[in-house]
Amino acid sequence: MKLMSRNKYNKLSILCILLIFSSCATYKAQYEKSVSNWYENNPDNDSEIDHTFYFIGDGGQTNFNQIESNFSILKDELSKSNKNTTVLFLGDNIYEHGMPKKNHPDRKIAEQILDAQITLVDDFKGQTIFIPGNHDYYSDGILGLEREANYITKKLNDKDAFLPKNGCPIKKVEISDNIVLIVVDSQWFLEDWDNNPTMNDNCDISTREGFFDEFESLLKKNENKTVLISLHHPMFSNGSHGGQFSLKQQLYPVNN
Repeated sequence: MKLMSRNKYNKLSILCILLIFSSCATYKAQYEKSVSNWYENNPDNDSEIDHTFYFIGDGGQTNFNQIESNFSILKDELSKSNKNTTVLFLGDNIYEHGMPKKNHPDRKIAEQILDAQITLVDDFKGQTIFIPGNHDYYSDGILGLEREANYITKKLNDKDAFLPKNGCPIKKVEISDNIVLIVVDSQWFLEDWDNNPTMNDNCDISTREGFFDEFESLLKKNENKTVLISLHHPMFSNGSHGGQFSLKQQLYPVNN
């Protein structure tokens, strides 16, 4: 058996690592293999639209100097929409630390951040739904979340404008005869419940096992309908939320 010198061995190791990184990288869209004719299976352009959805993620991370340019196109589009339209704000509605108490120095800023998003639906004829993200829990946990929910529902004069209610994990929304929306509070699942002892006081579901049972039940009951699932965190991710990091992030984790 021949042994390589240490220098040769180190060079080979570096080469292998580079090959692994390059072989795993891809910049092409990835589709489920079972969908062999992805584009051919799309509906015709002249198909009748049953319902339209608009999804807005991390709306609370808004630069006030860019609000007009970022939101003006969407606001104009929504003003032309009919009642068969739903707007979903997908959590992290207030950066950085959720909705503080009324006497907190950051309360006014938090309200301005929410108002910028609520203004989008001033002339909107459809349904508006805000859901929670992790940043919405960062002001006293469930208490801050309820403060945010109360503010939004009062502003929109709609008790269903923030879902799920009462800090609960899941809510079904009947969009039409053929469409069901399942709203999930994914941060409820991730939260340290020991830090939120009253978290499930007003909920029928108080365990993670109970959540999965309810989720499975809703899917089975609506298996003949189009089911949309709305939640803040990605179920699958090729980014940091899914445990995938670039070489730079691996080498300098503190700065990412």
